Amino acid sequence: MVYAKQQWNDFEEGGTPLSAARLNHVEDGVAEAHRLHHEGWAGTQAARIAGLEGTTSDSYANLGTVGPEVTVEIGASGECVVHLRSDMRNNTASGRCVMSFEAVGPTAVAPSDNRAIAATSSVANDQYWLGGSELLQGLAPGLYVFRAKYKRGVGGTANFAARTIIVTPLA
Repeated sequence: MVYAKQQWNDFEEGGTPLSAARLNHVEDGVAEAHRLHHEGWAGTQAARIAGLEGTTSDSYANLGTVGPEVTVEIGASGECVVHLRSDMRNNTASGRCVMSFEAVGPTAVAPSDNRAIAATSSVANDQYWLGGSELLQGLAPGLYVFRAKYKRGVGGTANFAARTIIVTPLA
């Protein structure tokens, strides 16, 4: 339901009669706002992998323990928010760690530097806690698997721990 705001005027001469229909219209709008607020978060899925694992790949790949990944139903809006978070450290000074995600479903979404979190070590094994969010739009409705992907970007071994992905479909 799309809520249509009503105009109210003061006093009898304002011409806005109080009626069950007008009050029910307000009640319906409040109920729909409440439903959207609570159901908007109802489909949120989250996953986390704690252990430290690394890669020397210069293109997006899985780590030894694939993921984390979640399965989410994308509705008619075709929108969701993807949150990524990780502890990152490269074993080489000026080495880079990059974490992105892919979505496998009716609309394919490849991992991309434009949808990634990344850290560049100033010294070997510098530890960075990073997180970020991405609004995805234009997805066809349906079931999707969202999976984190990794690369080193530059030099050394890119290591990741406490890897987290959270996906919230939008109503």
